[in-house]
Amino acid sequence: MAQYLLRCLNYLRNGWSVIGIPNNWVVCRSNENSSAVRLFCFPYAGGGLSVYRTWAEEAPSEIEVCCVQWPGSQNRIRETPFTCFDELVPALVSAISRWLDRPFAFYGHSLGAKIAFETIRELRRQGRAEPSHLFVGASHAPHVPWPHPGLHLLEEDAFIEGIQRRYGGVPQQVVDDPDLRSLLIPGLRADVRLTETYRYTPEAPLNSPIAVFGGTSDRTVDPRALQAWQHQTCKSFRLRMMDGDHFFLNAARQELLSAIATEIQLNPITVG
Repeated sequence: MAQYLLRCLNYLRNGWSVIGIPNNWVVCRSNENSSAVRLFCFPYAGGGLSVYRTWAEEAPSEIEVCCVQWPGSQNRIRETPFTCFDELVPALVSAISRWLDRPFAFYGHSLGAKIAFETIRELRRQGRAEPSHLFVGASHAPHVPWPHPGLHLLEEDAFIEGIQRRYGGVPQQVVDDPDLRSLLIPGLRADVRLTETYRYTPEAPLNSPIAVFGGTSDRTVDPRALQAWQHQTCKSFRLRMMDGDHFFLNAARQELLSAIATEIQLNPITVG
């Protein structure tokens, strides 16, 4: 988390541009892409499009990587962030629906996994196209209660200390600079609030296969909570552990992308 907070300030230098969705909900590389499959990537709390900044070049050519981002991060950092799923998810579905005209899949990491999951359920309620794959990274299954003490209501110094202790820190530049704190911390706090206040409502399992990835040294997500995702699909389920901590998607990026491509090949994507 820490290494991406400062990238909120300079995301444009990496060549990303909005592909036409109102309010910048989805961002892709500026070059034209005729890939057969869109992979919508949902970042973790405090993250944004820079979490997936290299995926576009490194993913197989048949996969177009699109980063989903909500108000409060990177080029939306000055917008008021959402603090509850009931408001965030319908707005997200409305924004991305026009881009579901080709085969697509979702990857969500940590908080992003639950947002991706709830987005699929809202698409289903509205009778819209659904992704044929849900890829999950470093996230408790939605029906598993959040096991950690709450942070989002703490005063700012205690909040930052709690984030540092649990997830690996906030950059010292942010800690020391009041202007950066006022710019970056509200969005992070809102994301943490989403994580801590999420409440699961039982519904039928998804029609999408689910592949779950976990870090072997992740102290925040128990492997049993990863395995529990199997109850959220009526199709195939796979769990794969990778070297790394909660943010294994950085060090194990190539392995993760390869595994996602393999899953797509094993279960070809179709629209609808």
